[in-house]
Amino acid sequence: MFGFLKKHNSACGRLLASIEDIKQREAIPTTLTQHMASCVECRVAVDQLFESRALLSSLPKQAEEARPWFATRVMAAIDEQESKLERSLEPWIVVPRLASRLAWVSALVLLLSGSWLVGRHSTGSAWIPTDLAGETYIDRHPVPVDNDDVLNNLGSRVGESAE
Repeated sequence: MFGFLKKHNSACGRLLASIEDIKQREAIPTTLTQHMASCVECRVAVDQLFESRALLSSLPKQAEEARPWFATRVMAAIDEQESKLERSLEPWIVVPRLASRLAWVSALVLLLSGSWLVGRHSTGSAWIPTDLAGETYIDRHPVPVDNDDVLNNLGSRVGESAE
């Protein structure tokens, strides 16, 4: 049949152009019948065409069968899928309710732990920064008892810087 399509013979071309419109083998014009008698490829092509038409005509047509319940079945399948989806989402409906409660509980825990840490540092010894050897960066001086001690301390520093 491949050779049939490649032929450029005018009789083969006419046969190819007109064979689709012919419904029965008996309706083929005599000129095309004479050509089919001499051309093997055209005869094989026409035989295959009418054989395939005969096979296809014996099949029942789908459009002729009435299907009144099609829409009902489709809608039932859609409802079933929607109910499956709703059942799969039911556990997640609780999450927004728990999220707000979790936020309040975590804020309360942060507030209590923060106040506990601040109270713990204020009652204990003060932290003093040290270097790797353990020596403090800030020298501790005794806390002055009264204002005279402050003046004496400042006076001694002024005297040290003047020297």
